[in-house]
Amino acid sequence: MVTGSRISDPLGKQAPVLLMSREDIERTGLTSVGDVLQQLTVSGGAINGKYNSSGNFGYPPDGGGIGAGAVEADLRFLGSKRVLVLVDGVRWVNGSSASGVPAATDLNTIPLGIIERIEVLEDGASPLYGSDAIAGVINIITRKEVSGLTASAYTGTFGQGDGVVQKYDVSWGGTTGKLSTVVGGSFVDQRAVSSGDRKISSFPVPNVGRCTSNCSGTGAHGRVTYYDRDGTKHDLALEDGSPGTFHTFTNDDRFNYQPYNYAETPSQRVNIFSALTYKLSPEINLRGKASFNNRSSVNQAAPEPLTIGPGAYTNSRLDRIAVDATNPYNPFGFTFDPMVDTGFVIARRPVEAGPRIFEQNVHTFSTSGGVDGHFDVGGQRFTWDATIAYGLNRAEQRRNNAFDSAKLQQALGPAYLGSDGRYHCGTMANPGDPTCVPFDLFDGQGADGRGTLTREMIAYTTFTEHDVSEQAIIDSVANLQGNLVQLPAGWAAAAVGVEHRRLSGFYEPDAIIAAGDGAGALALPTSGHYTVNEAYGELRAPLLAGTTGAQLLDVNVAGRVSDYSFLPPNFTGKVSARWKPVTDLVLRAGVGSGFRAPGIGELFGSKARFNPILADPCSGFNKSGVSAEVRQRCIDLGVPSNGSYVQANQQIGVTTGGSRSLKPETSTSINLSVAYSPVWLQDRPWVDSVDVELAYYNVRLESAIAALDAQLQLDQCVINADDKACMGITRSREGPRPGAGLSDAAHELRPASRDVGVELPARLRDQDAERHGGPDHQPGGHHLGDADTCIPQVEIQPDTIVALQDLRYHADHALYPFGDREMPGIVQLPGHVLEPECG
Repeated sequence: MVTGSRISDPLGKQAPVLLMSREDIERTGLTSVGDVLQQLTVSGGAINGKYNSSGNFGYPPDGGGIGAGAVEADLRFLGSKRVLVLVDGVRWVNGSSASGVPAATDLNTIPLGIIERIEVLEDGASPLYGSDAIAGVINIITRKEVSGLTASAYTGTFGQGDGVVQKYDVSWGGTTGKLSTVVGGSFVDQRAVSSGDRKISSFPVPNVGRCTSNCSGTGAHGRVTYYDRDGTKHDLALEDGSPGTFHTFTNDDRFNYQPYNYAETPSQRVNIFSALTYKLSPEINLRGKASFNNRSSVNQAAPEPLTIGPGAYTNSRLDRIAVDATNPYNPFGFTFDPMVDTGFVIARRPVEAGPRIFEQNVHTFSTSGGVDGHFDVGGQRFTWDATIAYGLNRAEQRRNNAFDSAKLQQALGPAYLGSDGRYHCGTMANPGDPTCVPFDLFDGQGADGRGTLTREMIAYTTFTEHDVSEQAIIDSVANLQGNLVQLPAGWAAAAVGVEHRRLSGFYEPDAIIAAGDGAGALALPTSGHYTVNEAYGELRAPLLAGTTGAQLLDVNVAGRVSDYSFLPPNFTGKVSARWKPVTDLVLRAGVGSGFRAPGIGELFGSKARFNPILADPCSGFNKSGVSAEVRQRCIDLGVPSNGSYVQANQQIGVTTGGSRSLKPETSTSINLSVAYSPVWLQDRPWVDSVDVELAYYNVRLESAIAALDAQLQLDQCVINADDKACMGITRSREGPRPGAGLSDAAHELRPASRDVGVELPARLRDQDAERHGGPDHQPGGHHLGDADTCIPQVEIQPDTIVALQDLRYHADHALYPFGDREMPGIVQLPGHVLEPECG
């Protein structure tokens, strides 16, 4: 099996492929395939065990879900969904997050114990492998033979004594006659590390040591924002310990959510696998393998912020809740009525209920069977293989301490004092639910710090959320390759193949969430499937060989036709050349096209809310540095002319969703590289080999499936006074509501052109494992282990699924459009807003 070409290549280095052997992987001391791959210099910013955004940012715009507990791979910051993951040359099933249908593979579903080696193709390869191979291909080769019984144990911890990890592996195998068998299993236990236990992550802004505006505006005590009849705004915070006493809200009243978050998410993984090969005849082999993986992981966020009133902009029941004057905990003496005051917000962080705890249980099952062999024609050997594989990934999630807004509405409505001396929901004439207890939204933790929310209040208004998502793939592949005709410089070889795939997936949120009665982000069920038929061909022809200055010069041409059930046929092609002026020096050049079909979440994703961090240009517009034009523009948009409006929280919610009219992404890539493996350093006593490679890549991505940047939309609307960009944004006195009606403004936005980079990886394959700590020891690799803070999902682009042309991808995981060309094809979706918290 050769990654980067379907044609066997005894001379090697046909394509820029990084090889990591089983021994290389074991030297790292890491327990996840994804963690190993994220050490590579070519690695981008994929999510890993430090990712802690469950529930904090809602549901990502691509329909992929939250994904906490998963580990993905990203090459060159082009995104995990643009990296194709193969196992023995066959596609692996995409992950599930119990909150969406991702378009990327969760590498935690592939056990380390099954791996013989990993091959990373650092070049686009859609003509050979089809969709998703824009940034590169990761091919994980599994073990086919084991002699006897092997077992290993590993444990480690951080210097602070936390984050203990344990890993145990066992495998057995043997060959008897025509049959080779491998069976094994592993267990990994990763313990948690709290963000509050590290100085750098104990507050939202590292090393500040206190709350700033980055802390949450919804704290553990009541905060009330309302307007008098004359329009005077009040933004009040409870004087904690003095019930009914309030003062003007300041940053000192903000809530530090970081201590509730994890810097390392805890998880346990159990894997079992088996593989067998039976030699049916000298020319034909039967093979099969199966594996099962279970991941049990936990993520945690601060207690759910409750924001009641129309100024919260949840576009849910929370916006419509009235807090009655008869509620025994309402100290203001009047009813907060959303029909009267359209801007009031009453907020409280119910710390008495405990943190939001997300418990994920993810099962992955994979099985495949196939046959391979060879035959001779005219003295030349042709090899062939056929495989059918099935993969299933199912994730179930329990979210504890979630709030039910329908019950909150009852608990905040009218109340009366019963004959038992206790307050009850409803009125004497029309009693409410007998289990309902009036809810205290206004008070805080009190002088004793125990809190004023009773067990009865919490029991009535909370519930345990149950979500589930699933993805499945059936992949049938057949390949044939061999020499065709002898040229003066050698044999011209070719490979051809066909493939059929069926992908399906669904996401089912809890019924309370789907009904819009949760206190967090809204999400609706998603379901869909599609099929694809493909055929490819590859030809390699030597032009020169064995001459001075050209030990080898050959060209390679490949093409693939993909016919999706929802798209017209698509063709991708690639041309590359290889020149070896001397034995230990190889120069490569290639240019090719690629594509990525929309994922199930992107195609079929239902309406869900995403909560990006945005800065409203109209917030506090009387501050210095704001032009008179911007001030007037804000007033024209409905912002109070006295400048009293100040953005309450960093996050502003938008509604996102999929579209069945999406077309595939396309790409053009150029890759130039020089690889030097000095013969005089081979097999020395102190080193096996030295490889040095200089690579230049240029990737142009067109019609990229991403969500339009809502920050750009806000800036265009306000700063550039673009009325078209304002479509889909509605405002009240408390802030903007970015929506999705941007199709008329599309031509005003200017995207970028390309992603260009240069790499200089140096690989030193050492005989002494203790001298070097990673696979093919590569200095300067990307390591995400210090990401202790609460971070947003990779590609935090809000608003709507769109087709943008030519996007530039940067290492900060954002997409920054600029340039001078028009942007086509925005798909309109409805929008709404919430002001949630990162915590």
